[in-house]
Amino acid sequence: MKNLTLKAIIIASVVSLGSCSEDEAVKPDTNNNNGNNSTSINKYSGSASYGDLVTFSIDKSNNTYTLNNETFANTESGSFEVLSDTVFGGVYGNIFEGIYQVVANNDTFFAVELDDKIIAANFPSGNSNNDISFGVSSEIDNSGRQSEIAGSYFYTKLGPYLNQGYPMEWGIFTAEGDSLFGTWVDEKAPVDTGFYIPLTSQNNDSSGTGFNYVYSINNDRLVVSDGSSTATGYVYIGGNTSVFLIDLGTGAGSVFAYKMDESWLVNGPDDASIVGDYKYVDFETDGTKGAGNFNISSSGIITASWTDGNSVEINQASNPLVYTGYPNLYILEDYDGAGSDIYVIFAGDAVMYFDFDGAGTFTGYGTGGKLG
Repeated sequence: MKNLTLKAIIIASVVSLGSCSEDEAVKPDTNNNNGNNSTSINKYSGSASYGDLVTFSIDKSNNTYTLNNETFANTESGSFEVLSDTVFGGVYGNIFEGIYQVVANNDTFFAVELDDKIIAANFPSGNSNNDISFGVSSEIDNSGRQSEIAGSYFYTKLGPYLNQGYPMEWGIFTAEGDSLFGTWVDEKAPVDTGFYIPLTSQNNDSSGTGFNYVYSINNDRLVVSDGSSTATGYVYIGGNTSVFLIDLGTGAGSVFAYKMDESWLVNGPDDASIVGDYKYVDFETDGTKGAGNFNISSSGIITASWTDGNSVEINQASNPLVYTGYPNLYILEDYDGAGSDIYVIFAGDAVMYFDFDGAGTFTGYGTGGKLG
């Protein structure tokens, strides 16, 4: 995030990750390195923002990666550096520690891998139209787990429509049985309209059109249908740190959703749970890609550190995050004195952000989480 008057501040969770729940059902887990194997290779399946199906292979022993764009049959591969406290001569300590940095075609890209179960990356993905790619572990088998997937999710839709003058689409859907009932809204409406959580097929008629799908599970992938077409989905279930991805097809974009902790509706927000440091990757609509760290203090003040690999920007917000009333969703209002707002979604250790300028135009987003 450039032009930071605090800009890279918040990152939001796309990818929600945290430690796996103890009862998480997985295939024999190759996405793990317990010291008994000489090689640690993590494999992921997921979606890129333009709507391409992608798979990742991360070789943590040799610091190499392969990204396969299944939609276009293109493969990207190379090596990455795990940033440490010595980056930039050690001047900034460990604020970027754990982020993966890739240099390709004289450009710098980044990735964040969370708990060996989720990855977010802005490096080349076989299609220059993709901004950020997301994946969940290919070793996860979600068969028979609809009851664990059930719940309400806050979602954002990313894709080329954002560059065509259309407002950003985001909203809430509820997973129930094999159905996804939802409602979507434009621009800043989630804090202005009355959503009732959980949603049902009867009360999903707020601003915009209905979000209605059915899905079935095929091991690590989902078949998602709106009745006339099908899409590919992925889900990571980790209690409240759960993420839902729907690839709508190339050019149609992707839906990224993060599970809400509905206990907040009764008990109020768990502000203490969001305190700490988060590593993230990001993308700005002007084409800028970077990565960074933001620290959230106990008073809700964010200090954001951002880099494009060549320089560093550090900024601190003058006002705190404010809980919106929707579980896990906070807002940093008027962070630049010109009416710009940043929304942040927390899901366990994962986080995602997206921001709008004073005119309500979408200007960027990022995702990551607590790495340790």
